[in-house]
Amino acid sequence: MLGNSNGFIKYNQKLFSWGDQIHLYNYIKYIKQNGGYYILTNSNTKEVRKLFTDLDYPMTFNRKCSISGSKGERSKYEELVFTNLEY
Repeated sequence: MLGNSNGFIKYNQKLFSWGDQIHLYNYIKYIKQNGGYYILTNSNTKEVRKLFTDLDYPMTFNRKCSISGSKGERSKYEELVFTNLEY
């Protein structure tokens, strides 16, 4: 599904599928259309950027992954933050 080497993403695909991503996208659209505000963090992948960027311009940030069975896989990953709040 997602083109990222983040082990958490690989594991999480079973818990939060691409269909769930689409459902989340539609729910964010619903929130905006009804005058609500949101903050969403998500994986920085080409697929996620393509799906969500028509909503609001994403900001990026790095996070350290400290949970892994292998110390070598504990590194920094870039994530996206989408919001319609003014900053």
